[in-house]
Amino acid sequence: MKKRFISLVAAAALVGGVAAVSTPTVASAGTVAVKGDTQVQLYGFLRYEAGWANDMQGTVTNTNVPYISEEGNSNDVDSKTKFYSTVSRTRLGLNFKNEDANLTGKFEGDFAPGHYRIRRAFVEHHFKNFYVLIGQEWRLEEIHTFSANWNSPAGFNNAARMPQVRVGTNLDLNGATLDLALALEDHDYTGMKKRVTMPAISAKANLGIETGFGNPAHIYAWAVAQPVKILDPTDPNYDPTDSNYDPNKVDEKSETPVVFGAGFSLPVSMVTLESEYIHGEGSNGFAGLRAYNDRIPSYYDDNGDVGTNKFNAYNIEAKVAPMPNVSVAAGYDYVKFTKDLSNNPKVDNGNGLDEPKIETYFANVAWNTTKYTKLVLEWDHVEGDTGDNDTDLDENGNQYWLRYTYYF
Repeated sequence: MKKRFISLVAAAALVGGVAAVSTPTVASAGTVAVKGDTQVQLYGFLRYEAGWANDMQGTVTNTNVPYISEEGNSNDVDSKTKFYSTVSRTRLGLNFKNEDANLTGKFEGDFAPGHYRIRRAFVEHHFKNFYVLIGQEWRLEEIHTFSANWNSPAGFNNAARMPQVRVGTNLDLNGATLDLALALEDHDYTGMKKRVTMPAISAKANLGIETGFGNPAHIYAWAVAQPVKILDPTDPNYDPTDSNYDPNKVDEKSETPVVFGAGFSLPVSMVTLESEYIHGEGSNGFAGLRAYNDRIPSYYDDNGDVGTNKFNAYNIEAKVAPMPNVSVAAGYDYVKFTKDLSNNPKVDNGNGLDEPKIETYFANVAWNTTKYTKLVLEWDHVEGDTGDNDTDLDENGNQYWLRYTYYF
């Protein structure tokens, strides 16, 4: 069996010997003069994005969920084609390096809300066998998709930057590397949350394996847990549908949302295959459903007790680079919940759909038009059962996305 597997991998490697398309070359902006021994380098990109959506819930930049059409409603805007374009994700950043103090750092921002905002800002201290990162950076968990849409597919639209303190190490295992990290993070993903009592505890392990058929293969796993105080849905004062509802009068209850994931990435010559599985309990915001998170209670009143909503998500995606400056990617992404998406998050009254799910099929093509510019075109087809009645509804929506970026 082992010999057969090696033979299959070798055959795949012989199909094409062209490297995968990558981000265009970043021009060196040189260093900026500052006091002390710190070196500073300017970097960034200019990005234009445009999208069209039809039968999709919410705005073009805030949707990855199909819309529930209302028959006979001529003013049903979400069932019609909508367009949007922006340059607000243009980035400007600075890399810092101080060899005397053995540290590096980064400061990066964009303009997405209409003004300059901090996206990444951290200092990383390097010691002999480990590092310590303090500041705001991408959260520790590994969440992967080849989608280039403003909102990644439901279930995998949960990458975020957040304040954290991280300790990590990278071990050389002679032909393999093992990246280990532990972090205290400041999450904000729990529905019905009243207050956070301590940071989230996150951990990950990523094993890189040299296969000889291209870039290293990766196998990874991660997990997050965060104790919180939620609004107790069994309290008589808990009634979000009441116009006089005051959450400050609702009793608290201790809960610990958890979420974990595992996956792999396997590059073989010009082909890269990846897949990931994510499971969450009391942490439905991690699924990343745009324009729908308020419909998915992480906790709810389950006949006088607190019910915990759960979700399962997985994807299967692939990218092929037939030539050095062009790649084609496609994938299938799936997420399913144990609790219905009822309009009333207080109780499971049977008016919603049991175990709703969202499925996304996408395909895109990326073309490095020059050494410094890249064009990406993507189509997303989204299907789901998210209706507000007892009959399974098959909603279907489509989104088309264009992205052009100049890196410097």
